[in-house]
Amino acid sequence: MDSQCQKERYSLTLVTGPSSKQAARSFIAQVDVNSDNTPSQCPTWNSDIRSSARVRYHSFSGSGKDRAMTVNLAGVVAVCYCGMVSNENECSSSLHWLFAGLLTIQGPEGGKTFIFPTNVVVKFDLKGWGFSPLDRLRIIPANAECSGDDQNPNDPASDTSFKVNCPAINGQGCRQATTSESILTSVMTSSSVGIFVDRARSTKRSGGCARWE
Repeated sequence: MDSQCQKERYSLTLVTGPSSKQAARSFIAQVDVNSDNTPSQCPTWNSDIRSSARVRYHSFSGSGKDRAMTVNLAGVVAVCYCGMVSNENECSSSLHWLFAGLLTIQGPEGGKTFIFPTNVVVKFDLKGWGFSPLDRLRIIPANAECSGDDQNPNDPASDTSFKVNCPAINGQGCRQATTSESILTSVMTSSSVGIFVDRARSTKRSGGCARWE
């Protein structure tokens, strides 16, 4: 993974924040120092854990510690770290980029289009990461935005041109959707289907490539 980080590839769509080499400069982890060039608030054996944490952990939020970043797409993303920075706050060499870890961003896989016939019962699968049985779906008008009022569970309002709970059982259940319609989901996970990956191994192939089994 270090070699992938050292390619210094930035994405304008994946991240709001350090989305380019120039933008990443303002997200440096600032370490405060004393006049003798030692870290300020340097912990001692007698200091409490809160004081120690202020030196051991630094946020990548700029010299003013006030910059925020947002990952815009769901999925598993790699976090890369550069430990050698130039006077211009840039990584002094691509070789100094190291793989720090993986983050799972919860949410659905984006960029999908669904086309359904009318006047028949339909279902559809939605792929993503970190789904919960408590998650719900809402179908909204084409001219509406998914980003509504976080304090109002009915914003954005649902489209009402479809029916739910169909087909009816003994004439009961099937009804027109309401403006607050939240569709129940059935989440398929390793726990719900009983399928788990307990181990993986890498086997080397000709040409120096590797595959996972």
